[in-house]
Amino acid sequence: MEVEYSHGLIDSPDIYNQSIEELLGGTKSDCRPSSKEFESYGEGIACNDFFMGKVNTNHVKEIIVESLNSYVLTIPIKGEFSVKTSDTVSSNLIGKTGTLSFPTEKITYKSSADFITDYEVFLSPDIINPILESKFNIKKIDSKLLTLDVRTDKVKAIIQFIESSMSMLNSFEDAQKSLSFKKNLQEVVSFMVVDLIGEKTKVKRLTNNNPEFSLVRLAEEFIDSSCETIFSIQQIADKLFTTPRNIQLAFKKHRSYSPMQFLKLQKLHKAHDNIIKSNNHRLSIKEVALGVGLFDLNRFSKYYFELFGELPSHTLKRTFDK
Repeated sequence: MEVEYSHGLIDSPDIYNQSIEELLGGTKSDCRPSSKEFESYGEGIACNDFFMGKVNTNHVKEIIVESLNSYVLTIPIKGEFSVKTSDTVSSNLIGKTGTLSFPTEKITYKSSADFITDYEVFLSPDIINPILESKFNIKKIDSKLLTLDVRTDKVKAIIQFIESSMSMLNSFEDAQKSLSFKKNLQEVVSFMVVDLIGEKTKVKRLTNNNPEFSLVRLAEEFIDSSCETIFSIQQIADKLFTTPRNIQLAFKKHRSYSPMQFLKLQKLHKAHDNIIKSNNHRLSIKEVALGVGLFDLNRFSKYYFELFGELPSHTLKRTFDK
């Protein structure tokens, strides 16, 4: 499933359970309403094993999730509820505490108010675990639930990031269509959550002066400065006096994208910048694409649309019509 911007009202516990189970494959959800007026409205970025957004859940007694296979961050905005795993119980209090739960066999959310509004983030272990290992050398954490003080700078930053991301997606339709933009949101919030885990478990961050990390940084700097004239990973390797395999392995360990994916992204951003800075000079799509070293015009238009939510011809027209 592709990353998408989604929002909608759910007024049935069965449909709520189905949506959770589809989002988190392999999970079993049991939503127990407190009255027939139960409803849930969610708005955010969603795909398989990932959600970031705001959820309003009204008239719910408890939600029991079995075989939870994700990291789940909850920060209350309105109402209060408790979170319980096999070894820990924590209360989510407005303006004071939130929780970060780890993949676990069973977790229970029990409401103490008729109306609950909270920020929620679901993250797959396939994303979080490699970052945990590379940043903190964490391979296993005994606790399944961490209590978070929402008044700390890190938690405040996550709240602000979710709020600003939601505001942008609500305000700009093109941002909703950009797959790359939404994947970037997923990556940023993943790094934020990993930092929270490191801080709460008091594990010292690994230094990033190792050769592999330095190689990634040098490769990105070279790509960023010369993307128009780079066409292969061999060029990058030659510049850095290493091999393509070494660069690929370094990116695999320290990034969620490959060096060639990063190169394509930089070329597209450069093309976009060239259009915006064209000062009403009527460029052709061919000139724009060739100017950044992209020779397949059909693929250029396709990739451009995926990133910016419109065809390059539309950007050209808007720029020229100003």
